[in-house]
Amino acid sequence: MLLTGFLRFSRLGRVSLQIQSVPMNKLVHGAAQAQKFQTEEAGASVRIDHLPDCKGDPTLIGQVFSNLIDNSLKYRAKERPCVISITGRVEGDQAIYCLEDNGIGIATEHQPQVFELFHRLDPKKTQGEGLGLSIAQRALERQQGRIWLESRPGEGTRFFVTLPAIAST
Repeated sequence: MLLTGFLRFSRLGRVSLQIQSVPMNKLVHGAAQAQKFQTEEAGASVRIDHLPDCKGDPTLIGQVFSNLIDNSLKYRAKERPCVISITGRVEGDQAIYCLEDNGIGIATEHQPQVFELFHRLDPKKTQGEGLGLSIAQRALERQQGRIWLESRPGEGTRFFVTLPAIAST
């Protein structure tokens, strides 16, 4: 499983991008719908505001948001219902998206490492290879985007994603 994940990460630098106008409402709703079973099983809710469109590779962007939703479900706080909120806005030439959850949060000392290969917050309690955020970061960088987070342990995490905005006419 680790080898497969690492090969996927490695190939990401060589795969040809299909840059186009991306209808983010449709894409993010699709990513959330694909995880409907996991969301219902977790007793979670996903709220998606109106999102501005952007330029990028829809397949890779969909993988980024699927991964972020999956992480929010994995790292939810067991003592309260999981709420995931996805918002977006345009600032200058950037579309900025925020996925916020009310999960367990990430300790300050772990935050710089979450985008490193194979880094996992609690390997004994969750499944995965520790590649999702590394892959998300690499995919976004290839599209002139970026990802970062703000988090407070016990309160939740906000992941921010930027991508080139659609030029207004």
